[in-house]
Amino acid sequence: MKASSCNFVVIICVLVALIPYLSAINNTSEEAALEFLERYTTEGEKLFHDHVLQNWNLYTDLTEENQQKSAESAANLGLFIREMKDEVASFDLSALSTETRMQLELILSFSGSGLSGNKLGRLRLLGNQMTERYSTGKVCKGDDSDDCLPFDPDLETLMATSRNCSVLYWAWYGWRESVANQQARDDFAEYVSLLNEGSRTQGWADTGDKWRQTLYMRDDLKEETARLYAEIKPLFLSLHAYVRRKLYEYYGSDYVNLNGPIPSHLLGNMHPRAWTNIMDIVTPYPSKKRIDVTELIKAKNYTGLTMAKLADDFFKSLGMIPVNPRFFRDSMFEKPDDGRQVVCYPVAFDFYNKEDFRIKMCTDPSFEDFIILHHEMGHIQYFMQYKDLPLVFRNSPNPGFHEGIGDTIVLSTVTNKHLHTIGLLEELPEEDYGNRIGCFTPITILR
Repeated sequence: MKASSCNFVVIICVLVALIPYLSAINNTSEEAALEFLERYTTEGEKLFHDHVLQNWNLYTDLTEENQQKSAESAANLGLFIREMKDEVASFDLSALSTETRMQLELILSFSGSGLSGNKLGRLRLLGNQMTERYSTGKVCKGDDSDDCLPFDPDLETLMATSRNCSVLYWAWYGWRESVANQQARDDFAEYVSLLNEGSRTQGWADTGDKWRQTLYMRDDLKEETARLYAEIKPLFLSLHAYVRRKLYEYYGSDYVNLNGPIPSHLLGNMHPRAWTNIMDIVTPYPSKKRIDVTELIKAKNYTGLTMAKLADDFFKSLGMIPVNPRFFRDSMFEKPDDGRQVVCYPVAFDFYNKEDFRIKMCTDPSFEDFIILHHEMGHIQYFMQYKDLPLVFRNSPNPGFHEGIGDTIVLSTVTNKHLHTIGLLEELPEEDYGNRIGCFTPITILR
């Protein structure tokens, strides 16, 4: 064989060996990155949609079959994200435009649990078990297992309306024994241990360290949190002392210590996340005519669907996007009466197909649920606002944004003026200081 022929064969062999590297070099181009991101969105939408759909099915019908399907969809989505992250590693991010580089960096930041195999399966099983235990917990009267009160609506209503300390404590303690018994505590401890193990495999100190990185816009997160807490602490201490004094005057020293914490079961809510249900006790100006919004809602025969439509109308009045008809058709606003076990905790869902958005909650005709529905509609509005962005951008820049949107909206929807505008209040109360503070004061801490 001639030397020139040998050289030609060598060159061909070298080129064949370099194909993977040449491909990687090609991936430094903007065009290749954009093609990858388009594929990520196209394929990812289907997997994210399936994952959300299976979770929806599980939370609205707690069965073993739905648990299995939810776990399978989570595994498929996790595999997809790992494959995409591996592919992103072939790009030279420094050679790309700012927006393209940002999308690829966000894909790289999707960390998952850090577990695999049996440990990942165990983590999901524990999560599903805790969710089901929380959602199906009941308090039974005596040893009669047929005479039990579920959390929603029975226990929630009892906590909001009863003023009997013994009954309130029975419900508060009994429900916690039901959902947080020794087995539940053991499950939670194992769940946390697995979470931390997975986070450490990814380079974090623990899962708390990992979660804090989602608020990446501030390097001084702990210091800023401490500063903000110090700023609001005097106001909150005054508010806490005032509510404690009112409860002391109502229940007496046998139940409320003026120098100690407020007993949780006296705050009108099982968690307690809101104080609106004890306004009859803590209203600052009792001589003023108090507006009981819950009674107004009941008198109007409002349902969860009614309140959801009012929330949608409010957003439309601000010039924002109206929900489509399927939102009202497919959402779950009431606890089903067909025997299904469901998760009643309020959650908004984005199904990642640009048209399916839903809320899941078991509403009661109450002021608290009126507020919560407006909050959840804030999440829905956020979903609709960014539905046409690339898939990787369809999320909050940090978790606080979503919650902030909902709570900011709530501040406008609980005013006397707005309640009069929608017809709940027939006439506005006099605008003096006592009326503004005493007639209607939603002391609310949303979830």
